[in-house]
Amino acid sequence: MRRYLLFLIVGVILLGFSDFASAQCPEDTLDLGDCDTLHVVAWDAEYCDSFPCLVHVSLLVTHDSNAVYHQGHDSIMGFTLPLAWIYTNSSAYCSLTSEKNNWQYSDTENGIFRHFGGKLNRLFELYEMGKMWVVSTYIFNPSSPDRPGSFGLGAFCGSASQAWWEGERLLLVTWTFTVSDTMMVCIYEPITPPGDMVWFTRIDAKVYRPRYNMPFYMTVKLYMPGDANGDGVINSADLVYLINYLFKGGPAPKPLQAGDVNCDEVINSADIVYLIDYLFKAGPAPLDCR
Repeated sequence: MRRYLLFLIVGVILLGFSDFASAQCPEDTLDLGDCDTLHVVAWDAEYCDSFPCLVHVSLLVTHDSNAVYHQGHDSIMGFTLPLAWIYTNSSAYCSLTSEKNNWQYSDTENGIFRHFGGKLNRLFELYEMGKMWVVSTYIFNPSSPDRPGSFGLGAFCGSASQAWWEGERLLLVTWTFTVSDTMMVCIYEPITPPGDMVWFTRIDAKVYRPRYNMPFYMTVKLYMPGDANGDGVINSADLVYLINYLFKGGPAPKPLQAGDVNCDEVINSADIVYLIDYLFKAGPAPLDCR
């Protein structure tokens, strides 16, 4: 019970804190456009094929284009990102291992600065261009869900590459979590100012606070064949869901393979017949196509 109470308290406090942070532009008085923003995005968190599974979470940066860019006043030179996570399953684990989160420039498979999700990573591209940048990271994995895990990043561009890209949701970091069972995970900024907070550094050495979309919640679970609506049970609601999807333009099964109950690699009326036989005529159970 205590871990769920902690989870709720952290969420309530940080939701209020993030609302405050996003209610105004950062202390970057030379920012003429939209406020610089740090986004958290989970690429494949909601459903796993089996446990343990890998969940990829990226940090994306929105940095606006504006009139003072060419004067060198509104480019990002550095990032200071202390972040934490907690999770709900006391019998499982959610970890960021150094093996799967290397920061070495040459590790394109596991490097946290690798190109990922169809997006180019700015720092890795600078490395590929032979330009200078400095990075330091740390990872602390919690011994229980009641204790937060921590990820820290300090990244600074060198004199040859001081301008961070300007644009919407540019890739900065991709974490690889190893998750051992169904759980909810919350990623948030620690609330122990001023040291353990998110900061950006401008190329004139001004340090300022960006906006961000934390706390960020993600649910990780296995998909159940036949559970088309993703509510954790197989019943007539899944039949209605499949019918709406196939014939009425309704939403797709969650995930898509949950609707392929006969495992023929296509979702069609045969899956509806199969599910009817299972639910009402003692037919075979939906097949696991994994």
